[in-house]
Amino acid sequence: MINAPYGHPAQDISTILASCSVERRTRQHERRSGEFLKGPIPLWWLTRASQEGRAALTVGILLWFRSGCSKSTNGLTVSERLYLECGLSRYTFGRGVRKLESVGLVTVDRQVGRKLRITLTTVVPSVDPIPTETKVGEKSGID
Repeated sequence: MINAPYGHPAQDISTILASCSVERRTRQHERRSGEFLKGPIPLWWLTRASQEGRAALTVGILLWFRSGCSKSTNGLTVSERLYLECGLSRYTFGRGVRKLESVGLVTVDRQVGRKLRITLTTVVPSVDPIPTETKVGEKSGID
C-alpha cells in the first residue's frame, strides 16, 4: 500500500469497488427482505370487508398479502402460521372467510382434507336497487 496524503493509506481500487458492491447488495437485500402488502388494493373492497368486522378485515388483508406474493388473485391459500402470527385462531380465520364469502368479496373452493382455495373478487359487485316504500293507498306499480 502507498501512503496517501493526510496520513490515510491508499487502497487498491479493486478493493474499494468490491466493498462498495457488497455494501450496495446488502442494502438492496435489506430493503427487499421485509414483508409488505403489494397494491393496488381496491378501496371499495377494504371498506366492504371492514363493515363485516375485525376478523373479516384481517383475513382480507392476509388474502391480499398472499395475492401480492403469488401475483394472482385465484386459488390463494393461507398457512396456519400466517394467520396465527396475525392473532387469529383457526376458528376466527374460518369465520372471517365465511363473512367475506357471504358478501361476495371472495369465492371459496372447499375440498375435504385440503386447505381452502380462495379467489378474491376484483370487480365491484352489483347492488340490487332498494325498493322505495309507497304511501298507503298508492299503487306500487306491481299488479
